[in-house]
Amino acid sequence: ESLKMVDKEGATMGYLYETLDRAKEAKTNASNDRREKYII
Repeated sequence: ESLKMVDKEGATMGYLYETLDRAKEAKTNASNDRREKYII
């Protein structure tokens, strides 16, 4: 239902995907930072 409401406003979908991509990238960067702390 939520996606149907968002789909009615096409520009909002692009914003949603951009936000998801940024969150995924931030998660990956945070994960890499933690790994580097423990690599000898």
